[in-house]
Amino acid sequence: TVVAYRWPHRDSPTEDGAASGPSPVARLAMLGVFAATFLGIIGPYLMTSKEVFGRYFYNRPTTFYMWYDSWDEVLAGTWAHGEEVGWPTLPPEEIPSLKKYVRDHTLGEIITRPIRGAVMVTAASVVHYGYLKYLVVYALLSAWLAIQYRARLMRLVNPTVAVLGLFVLAYFTGFLLLIGWYAPVSVETRFVLAHYLPALFVLFKFLQHPGVRALRLQVGRYSLRQLHVHQFVLGMLALELLFEMPYHLMFSFGASQGPAPGLLQ
Repeated sequence: TVVAYRWPHRDSPTEDGAASGPSPVARLAMLGVFAATFLGIIGPYLMTSKEVFGRYFYNRPTTFYMWYDSWDEVLAGTWAHGEEVGWPTLPPEEIPSLKKYVRDHTLGEIITRPIRGAVMVTAASVVHYGYLKYLVVYALLSAWLAIQYRARLMRLVNPTVAVLGLFVLAYFTGFLLLIGWYAPVSVETRFVLAHYLPALFVLFKFLQHPGVRALRLQVGRYSLRQLHVHQFVLGMLALELLFEMPYHLMFSFGASQGPAPGLLQ
């Protein structure tokens, strides 16, 4: 990244007076540096993976687990047939794959699986460590302002904003469906957390836009500023730090969401 940003640019201005970007040769050089760095870092892993598992890229969840319907199937399948020390010793026709999954499932089952899984992941996030409510507050605030001032905000939309909006929508929808696809095997809220801060960043980027920052939220006869919402969230956070966090610090351990064995005895 440092090399890419510090690479010399052409200083000759364009016709409109703006400085031009990197030359095609510089762009290719940046790509080459990135590829060489990437391969240099993961090269030992690739060679070991190829030697042990017969493939340069070997990841059990994405290679096998995501094509099962439950964790019990995983335990009875590749897990029980040496997936940790080499390629599973199963007949080729029993190795889980996209082709096998499509063959063994109906179109309805394929379509409803990520949707059903997304509901499962959302429900798990609600009862987890409490992070989801903050995202919900700012998502509702953004949606409320967008609906209340839709005519004014539509005037701020240009082709660049439209493309960015579609990208953000596709990004979060796509990842939610991918996480939902894996949920029948294991409901992993850690996958959701990987996109938690990006989601908050997008919401705050919208809320802090010059055309949005000063807008007031009309709730009945009350007119609220964003500052009031921030103060409300700080109050929520203070209560959670005071009453909820000590419990988790005392009784949660490792990947567990409950008390450690023996602590409550």
